[in-house]
Amino acid sequence: MKKFFTLMAVTAVVTFTSCSNEDIEISKAVNITVNPATVVSTFSVGEEKAGDLESFDTDCKLNVKLFIYNEEGNLIQKYSNTFSNYAVQMKVPAFLANGSYTAVAITHIDDVVDNVYYWKIEGEQKLEGMRIVDGGYIGGQNKVLGVAVKKFTVSDDVLDLNIDVKPAGAMLTVRYYNFLALRSQGYTCFTLLGNKSMEYLEFDRSGKTNVVADNHNGEFDWRFDIFETKDYPSSSSYSYVYNYEFILSMTNVGLKFVTEDNDSYYNLGNSNTFNIEAGNCYYAYLRLNSKISSTTASFGRY
Repeated sequence: MKKFFTLMAVTAVVTFTSCSNEDIEISKAVNITVNPATVVSTFSVGEEKAGDLESFDTDCKLNVKLFIYNEEGNLIQKYSNTFSNYAVQMKVPAFLANGSYTAVAITHIDDVVDNVYYWKIEGEQKLEGMRIVDGGYIGGQNKVLGVAVKKFTVSDDVLDLNIDVKPAGAMLTVRYYNFLALRSQGYTCFTLLGNKSMEYLEFDRSGKTNVVADNHNGEFDWRFDIFETKDYPSSSSYSYVYNYEFILSMTNVGLKFVTEDNDSYYNLGNSNTFNIEAGNCYYAYLRLNSKISSTTASFGRY
């Protein structure tokens, strides 16, 4: 009888050990490099000065984020870091079991001093339905948003994965010529208006993105750019000043310039409509004249 109980104990130990080994998943090394420099280098054709878009205010930080989703679209790993410019790389030594995955890299800028967040990520636990939501600020070049989606498979070999992040929208260069021409008449603030607002960018299960916009029946209810002349002396020698503005991909985006004083509101020049495509550069130029009705506007793509 004693020998019988001893044999049963040994059998139980062997059975338990065997089940544990079957549950262990062997992780493989995946060396991931995220390159955010490709976000702004795409816009070099629209830069007023070479390298304008490579850096940003010292109050700001570039956020580089990497999300890894399994085949079911569930988030399994997340990595992030902050940088002071775009000329960097984020290297991630990930360890993953054999299988198919989707990597999503996102870059955006936050003003960490004034707590201004140009974009906010929501619903990141699932790839399907994850959103990058517009914070509602004009933002200038600080509002550039970069996105890259890459599918990959982990097998028995070490995998090196390079992800070049691309802009999720287009760059608009805005120029104001002869910008002091109307100061004596009380017009010192000029605005570029749009007839659509970019609400958020949303992912589907495959990683494709769609931009959801707001539209008030074609009314020009959103400010895309604002320029005020109060900071410039009357003797200013600049022929024009310029701003950069980032716009997500949208169709039939109408743009027009306006100005106003305490009593009057004026449309300046003609309006124009674009189909905004990611990675492209567009322009909007306002040429002011001391006779307000002679002011002209021009729009186009570089």
